[in-house]
Amino acid sequence: MGCSPTTLKNSSNNNDFKIIPCKRRISIQDLPNDSINHNLIISNNNKGIYQEEEDPFKYYINLEFIKQSIYTCLLKVKHKDSNDIRIMKIYYNKSKNKYNKITINDIKNQIDLLKSLSHPNIISLIEVFYYNENFYLIYEYCNSGDLYEYINNNLNINENLCKIIIHQLLKGLNYLHNKGIILCNLAPDHVVIYKQDDNLYIKIIDFGAFSLIGNDNNVIITGYKDISNKNVIPPDAIYSIKIDIWSVGIIMYFLVSGIMPFNGKSIKEVKQNIMYIK
Repeated sequence: MGCSPTTLKNSSNNNDFKIIPCKRRISIQDLPNDSINHNLIISNNNKGIYQEEEDPFKYYINLEFIKQSIYTCLLKVKHKDSNDIRIMKIYYNKSKNKYNKITINDIKNQIDLLKSLSHPNIISLIEVFYYNENFYLIYEYCNSGDLYEYINNNLNINENLCKIIIHQLLKGLNYLHNKGIILCNLAPDHVVIYKQDDNLYIKIIDFGAFSLIGNDNNVIITGYKDISNKNVIPPDAIYSIKIDIWSVGIIMYFLVSGIMPFNGKSIKEVKQNIMYIK
């Protein structure tokens, strides 16, 4: 796969997504603005991440289709020069899908957020490509899937491994909370696992629903995504770190039992079941 247009097929729904080759390098400041003012400033960019207005497949080989949603397509790719395995997350051109409500400003906010983060338990953004309103975010690769898959495939999780996972999860959250960032949608499938020898490391991913809280505890910026996991919101939730701490408890329950603690067809029904147990 080189610079020619590439079609990715999702075998589950037979939808095609075409990657259009692009041309020159641009900076994040040159990205187009939409009707929402871009006003998220977390910290100076010192990670050297840049925008490339070139075909990402000039540099990457597509190895594997992972999954697709109405917003994004996820691929496992290999860098042609370094042979490093990475993850490519493609944000669709809005014109390709009428249900896509993500604005350019939403994606730029998330890029700025990820550029400001540096922690061993937070996924690293490596580089970003942009062309024809398509964004291609390149992340580090974790070799053992997400936590939901890992638990379902390894039902004999012992207490010590649970402690390792929760400890790393809390370290990552503490780092985010100290920066005024609340994930708001922390769930087992938003945590990925990297295994090396006999060691297991976790990294938090998916910042689509994040909230940035100011010094006066007011919400400055929120992500583009609605809460997708009904278990993550406590019944009396407001925008505070309590949302993420509750989610850690839900994940801990899932680790030791293999199931989610509360059932329901909607967030309202789940909250009612939680209140009933209380």
